[in-house]
Amino acid sequence: MYETYKDQGLLVITLLVENYDNTVPTVEELNTWVDEYAITHPVVSDADWEVVESYSERGRPALPSHTLIAPGMEILVASGKVEEADVVAALP
Repeated sequence: MYETYKDQGLLVITLLVENYDNTVPTVEELNTWVDEYAITHPVVSDADWEVVESYSERGRPALPSHTLIAPGMEILVASGKVEEADVVAALP
């Protein structure tokens, strides 16, 4: 969806809280993730779960988890599944 809607204002950020060994991902591991999955949006570490927890209704959600935040920082979907229709409805 990012490639389809990025020119209309969609911003996607992948937050990795841990790697496959349950440790904080290094920059190298973040870059490997980008390469392995051909990701074209930012991928960053959220080592302390700070960002994930601040946008989750339940603290630490099961992973993977999706959150949709509208312009103005209104949370439309918290720790759930974001459908394309949700994205389209949230675009400015």
